[in-house]
Amino acid sequence: MDKDPDFLIKKLDKIRGLNKSGIDLGLSRVESLLKELGDPHKKIPPVIHVAGTNGKGSVIAMLRSILEELDFTTHVFTSPHLVSYCERIRISGEIIKPDYFSDLIDIISQKNSSDAVTFFEFITVLAFLAFSKNPADFVLLETGLGGRLDATNVIEKPLITIITKIGIDHQKFLGEKIAEIAYEKAGIMKKNVTCLTAKQEKEALMVIEQVSKKLDLSLIYPDKDWSIIRDVKGYIYSDHKRILTLPEPSLPGSHQIDNMGVSVAAISYLNLYKDEKSLSRALLSVEWPGRCQKIYGGPIYDLLNDNWELWLDGGHNLDAAKALSKWMEDYPYKNILIFGIGITKDASGFLSIISRHANIIRTVSFKDGSYSFNPEELAKLALEKGFTNSEAKDSVYEAAKSLIPLMDNKKGRIIVCGSLYLVGEVLEKHF
Repeated sequence: MDKDPDFLIKKLDKIRGLNKSGIDLGLSRVESLLKELGDPHKKIPPVIHVAGTNGKGSVIAMLRSILEELDFTTHVFTSPHLVSYCERIRISGEIIKPDYFSDLIDIISQKNSSDAVTFFEFITVLAFLAFSKNPADFVLLETGLGGRLDATNVIEKPLITIITKIGIDHQKFLGEKIAEIAYEKAGIMKKNVTCLTAKQEKEALMVIEQVSKKLDLSLIYPDKDWSIIRDVKGYIYSDHKRILTLPEPSLPGSHQIDNMGVSVAAISYLNLYKDEKSLSRALLSVEWPGRCQKIYGGPIYDLLNDNWELWLDGGHNLDAAKALSKWMEDYPYKNILIFGIGITKDASGFLSIISRHANIIRTVSFKDGSYSFNPEELAKLALEKGFTNSEAKDSVYEAAKSLIPLMDNKKGRIIVCGSLYLVGEVLEKHF
């Protein structure tokens, strides 16, 4: 992945300085700026709007792969990025070019009469402007944080809304309880617009059902309106329209099966289904970097012997830790972890979960250490949570280097995990 050029970084830094508070949820600033630009969000292709705690990006990646396999074109807005800010915006399937990104920043800056917009709000408006100026069949739109007050929620009539698995994350902004968080996520639901939900905890589902009744919309449930189960031939997906045999998707991890079900259900209920072969090809070619991703090159990979693999996973909340732990459990050889996590995350809970299937860990901070847990503190915490071999290191590279004596002739894998920012640092030096 290419880094952003200096001219774009300078402009992005200037935008970041517009609102010093960082995260400041609300729609008024976005709506005002969009109005100044002629309401571009009202001139974009049909929108598939996706909210949730875990699985949003994977579902969007699967939907994009399926739609493009069916010869549709897609605009895509996701966050965060791993290496380049340009990754957040795809125009007709292609990552936005830095020069075009820069030009759009200039256009919006000229119209921005308020310096109070947040960085995310500015980039969201930029995405809408880009989407309005370029043709496509669909927009795949991921919320940034929550849903109800998220900058993406200015879309008044999406084609369909999707709510992926809801869990505990961003409590400072969304609430401490699942029901409170579900209420914020369910804020993307619109009157008379069908909503498709993934499997949810009882408290979250109750909230989603209450909102659906209030808005008089059709709610599509797993295990009621559609289902996906393992079979000797693969995975059997079924709904009221069809029964399909699907392959193991290219995205690793058992949690991706539910994401696959959500994606296929959306395609089915939008009457976009073509044939089983097209669907299978799309699911076998999905790419979503930084989520249980195997790495085949770069300075860290070069340290490993032939029996060892290098993997990355950017999951950073407890549900993500459970998914990672389950994926580790399914591996018959040794897992060794290189771990760093954001200061606002539940490091203790995360370590407790992943210690079930690994006993060796190296802890690190991000390049900008201000947003990550102190690695020495993490190393001590890891020992308390069940790891038997835990040390703090200055970087992922130094951490991997320290593990060389532990790489015997048996098979194993090094997993860099705990944060998308950490994963991005590794990918930046991948080639």
